[in-house]
Amino acid sequence: MTRQEFCMLLMGVKNSAEVKLCDALSYAVQLSFKKIDAIESAQTDFNLSDTFLYLKMCHCTLEMRGYGMVFVDTLEETRKYLKYERQQNEWSVVDLAKRSHVSSKIIYAFEDGRCGLKIDTFLKLINALDVTIEIN
Repeated sequence: MTRQEFCMLLMGVKNSAEVKLCDALSYAVQLSFKKIDAIESAQTDFNLSDTFLYLKMCHCTLEMRGYGMVFVDTLEETRKYLKYERQQNEWSVVDLAKRSHVSSKIIYAFEDGRCGLKIDTFLKLINALDVTIEIN
């Protein structure tokens, strides 16, 4: 999945969501117009954590399916799930790094909770792990 395809999924959710402004305001304030534009335009890389705020604003979660299936709405749940998928493939971090073209240092730091991910890096990892994502 590409960033553009992923952002189209997000826009579809927002357009079909029946969210009152008062319900979404706390998330919209945290995101800012600049961050929302980055997500909706798909022109620049953005933080995965901003994606979760955007999804919460629309009252949705991210569904990830590989060896297992899980609904995630936090970065921590995403960390655990991607590590689980890597382990189910019986891959080391270095194996995943080679397959995804993401630095092993970034993968180690993400799995250990020392950093977040940009959306492009996240998509490289899920593509390498053959994980599909849907928004519900």
